[in-house]
Amino acid sequence: MDQQSEFTLPHDNSGHIALYHWQDEVSDRPVLHWAHANGFNGGTYEPLLTPLAARFDIYAWDARGHGRTNVSAKPAKMTGWDIYGRDLIALIEHLAEKHGRKIWLGGHSMGGFTSVFAAAERPDLVAGLVLADPVIVPFVGPITHMIARLTGRHGGMQLAKIAAKRRAIWPDKAVAKNSYNGRGAFATWQ
Repeated sequence: MDQQSEFTLPHDNSGHIALYHWQDEVSDRPVLHWAHANGFNGGTYEPLLTPLAARFDIYAWDARGHGRTNVSAKPAKMTGWDIYGRDLIALIEHLAEKHGRKIWLGGHSMGGFTSVFAAAERPDLVAGLVLADPVIVPFVGPITHMIARLTGRHGGMQLAKIAAKRRAIWPDKAVAKNSYNGRGAFATWQ
């Protein structure tokens, strides 16, 4: 019987990374880590990941600045998403050692970028990639970003600004669910 659990792993920056885990008591199945989109958390993907737990040992994190993870993420000091990639590398190093095998990486949007970053840096730990609408910046992206910043036309990290406007605290789950019901990424969720 598959079961979902939640736990945390210590992080170098005096905090912890929160994780969801779908597992059997003993599993020799492939291990998959799912990385969420900006402004979401690992639990957002429960409807997608729970059915996959019949074939995979699944982990989904809350990246820094998201969900239950308490590792520092100050938007004014963050200039890109590489920090998430480095966090993911530390996590897959732990998972590969724990399970004794390479880890499949999956992700949505920012989580797709983070997974590609980790796979490029540590291909020895990655079995493969499963990406949903990944943010892949073309080679000229960083140059365009730098020029915009130098000319004063840089609006900062727009996705982070949009995510920061999302409500963080709800009186209860029903109010949160009703607020998102039928909207955006949640339009088809039940």
